[in-house]
Amino acid sequence: MSPPPSFSRVFPALPKTFGTMSTLEITFAPRPFDNPTTDFILRASDGVHFRVRSQILAEASPVLSKLLMTSQTESEEPFETYVDNTPIVPIPQQSETIDRLLRLVYPTTDPILADIKDIRLVLAAAIEYEMEEATALLKNALLSHVEDQPCLPRSAR
Repeated sequence: MSPPPSFSRVFPALPKTFGTMSTLEITFAPRPFDNPTTDFILRASDGVHFRVRSQILAEASPVLSKLLMTSQTESEEPFETYVDNTPIVPIPQQSETIDRLLRLVYPTTDPILADIKDIRLVLAAAIEYEMEEATALLKNALLSHVEDQPCLPRSAR
């Protein structure tokens, strides 16, 4: 007997036979990361799902490129969970951070990063995924805040 469909979302490490999820059970990120014609889904740590194109991520990030390409070439089924036959790759960042990072590498409007804390979170993710252009843009944004606010409070450091 299979567990109810939502069971695989609560316990993502279930065997692959329990790994298919219905699109009715999950939360998708806003446009452009809700397009069902993409080939991968990134699942943020807070459960939001980002439909992404592996070609764009491969160009922007050697880390994600290796993860996605290695997984596609393995003989054994590499992913534990799927939505509409699209593999889900869990990532440790929150959806707000991933949304901002993906908007820097996708052909869409760049995110507004007004708060230094937000810049730091997105910059940390860009560095983790070795996204050179996003890292450079975020470093410049961080430096512009330092020029505007040379003496940041301890909580912002």
